[in-house]
Parts: sequence; C-alpha cells; structure tokens
Amino acid sequence: MEICDNDLPFQQHMEASSKMLTYCDSEGKGKENELLKVEMTPLQVGSGHTESTVLSVTSDQPPVQDHIIWSIFNTIYMNFCCLGFIALIFSVKSRDRKGMGDRLGAIIYGSKARTLNIVTCILTAIWFIVMIILMALGFFSIPLIMRG
Repeated sequence: MEICDNDLPFQQHMEASSKMLTYCDSEGKGKENELLKVEMTPLQVGSGHTESTVLSVTSDQPPVQDHIIWSIFNTIYMNFCCLGFIALIFSVKSRDRKGMGDRLGAIIYGSKARTLNIVTCILTAIWFIVMIILMALGFFSIPLIMRG
C-alpha cells in the first residue's frame, strides 16, 4: 500500500506512512525481532509550502561495546605478553563488525576484547606487586641496576 494522496491532512499522512516503515539489514532481510523507535519531525523549508520529514530511527537494544579505549590504554601502558595488543585487534574487529551491521559478530569480538583486557590488567597488577615485594625484600635494588 503506497500513500501518494496529497489531499490527506499532514498528520494523517504521517500516521499512515509510519505504519509502512520496515527495517532491513545490509543484506536486505527484514528485522522482525528488533523493536525500533521512529520519530518523525515535520520540517518546513523557507517561506514556501515545501515540506519534508526527518526520520530518526533508533533501536531499543543497548549499543555494542567494543572496549577500544581500554584496549589502547592496555596496549600502551599494560601490554603484558602482548595481550593488550591482541585485545586492541579484537576491539578493532568488533568496531568493524558493528560498522558492517553484524551485531552478533561485534558482540563476540567485543566480549573477547573485554576478557583480554581484564586478563591483561590482572597479570600486569600481579607483576607490579611481585616486583615491589622483591625490591622490598632486597633481591634487587634500583640504584645498582641503574649504575650498570
């Protein structure tokens, strides 16, 4: 059913056209299990009678977390056994999947990045604690290491 009748009042036209909206992913398949919020705002241009409509379509599902900032921080400051760099790779893959419209792939890569970031933080914290304990017990001292 197509609405092309210009005799309808604007509000009726908006209500009728909002019922026709369908959401399709990048492959052209309809999304039936995802609820979408549609906000229609009439917009008048200039002093003429030209009217257009601005559509804002948002999803009720929370956004996919790719943890890229955390991965960059871990790569620069806490790169224990290159786990921070591997987490950064998974974060970028998650962001790429999100950009392609593959929500499930983005969630999987984001989850792997999160796990690697947690492991990196824990192992780096353990490493620093062990080094502080070894320095406190006198196994090595920083001035002797710096003198060569």
